[in-house]
Amino acid sequence: IKGVQKEIAWGSQIRSYVFMPYTLAKDHRTGFESGNINAVMDGDLDG
Repeated sequence: IKGVQKEIAWGSQIRSYVFMPYTLAKDHRTGFESGNINAVMDGDLDG
């Protein structure tokens, strides 16, 4: 199974992680956001 491939270029960001001053992980493709950064870092990307 292969999805649509995007060009590898500056600005084609998939995820953002913020650790300070608050915690947030955001998947820019799906819009998923989580404030539980520890769970995300442990592999819980489904919420």
